[in-house]
Amino acid sequence: MSFVREYLAPRFAGRAILDIGAGTGRWIHLWRNHGGCITSTDISPPHLGILRRRSKELGADVLRLDIAEHRLQRQFDLVYASMVLLHIPPTQIRAALDNIDAMAEDELLFTTWNRSDGTFDDESTSKIQSFSHDYVTLFRQVGWKVIFNCGVDYGRASSDPGVSRLWHLKRR
Repeated sequence: MSFVREYLAPRFAGRAILDIGAGTGRWIHLWRNHGGCITSTDISPPHLGILRRRSKELGADVLRLDIAEHRLQRQFDLVYASMVLLHIPPTQIRAALDNIDAMAEDELLFTTWNRSDGTFDDESTSKIQSFSHDYVTLFRQVGWKVIFNCGVDYGRASSDPGVSRLWHLKRR
């Protein structure tokens, strides 16, 4: 994640950043240490309790937000989501991306995961978690231009480690 730490975070000093699906707030320190004005969101009650404590300590805002159902009525210079989109079912992914698009002023940053066999889940899937989406097509449909895209190695052993990617996107 040196790309984020060394290149992206310094560019957003003093600017508004939205962290969607922030979990327990592991990225708040990075953005705040670089002077970003961060708003963190999550949907999980256990995560929100920890996220609220961390956010308060660091002077960041925190809100409960189900990105597939709602959006905030403001825009952010950067919208960030790490390993969030894989939790959104195919029946809701387009609505979630449209909500994200409405909140993004200019740039977006995602980390994503897909199955390593290159197959994607469609709306008929019976799965309830870890969805594999066709991000290239979805991002193009929403109107986002890819600035940078690379593989990410989280160093996890698994029967299907999948493919993790970092996407830096720009609204057109």
